[in-house]
Amino acid sequence: MTLLIASIRRAEVVLTADGRCTHRANGVVTSIEDDYQKLHPVPEHPLVVAHHGENLLDGKPVKEFLAGFFKTLNAGNHTLLEIGDLLQDYARPAVRTRLRALGKGAASGFWVIGFGTQAREPRGMEAFWKWDDHLNSEEREWKPIALVAGGDGKKQLPALSVKSIENVAVEKVREFHRSLMEIAIKTEMKDNPVGGHVHELVITREKWEWTIGPK
Repeated sequence: MTLLIASIRRAEVVLTADGRCTHRANGVVTSIEDDYQKLHPVPEHPLVVAHHGENLLDGKPVKEFLAGFFKTLNAGNHTLLEIGDLLQDYARPAVRTRLRALGKGAASGFWVIGFGTQAREPRGMEAFWKWDDHLNSEEREWKPIALVAGGDGKKQLPALSVKSIENVAVEKVREFHRSLMEIAIKTEMKDNPVGGHVHELVITREKWEWTIGPK
């Protein structure tokens, strides 16, 4: 369970995630982790992979699963969409196996956000899979200027407008993300899917930088 928020602007991206991981058995919550890392920067490149949904892939937590992908990736030679294609090829077998085992309604998704090779502006893409009677896949692409929310927690947010992130300082964008997270976390509901340690990155052409690091 997750809330991801991305503000993709002309010169940078602000990317924020909560830290809640909910474990279920037969549809019942059995335990909760509140320090789960959902933002995974690509080493030495201004790119980040974010994740929502089912997060045990190939018997590994997502951070460990992606570490294997990063070892195969030469990010400096690819556009952002090409990196998204490579990630889909890498992840699809493990996602299919896990979602099939969980059954109808199980889902998992990755965002790739930042700057691909020689990119002047940031972009974002999402690869999303859901199991019905078979594996269904969707893909989305975002260009500047875009304000995007993902994960189950997006249902708890008000309508979003890019006017909130245009022509303001990065710190104002961070404050806006913080206010959205607070709305979702404070929503009164059983088994709130949003909570835990909020972590955040700012991505520029030169680098990614933690503004709030993961635990």
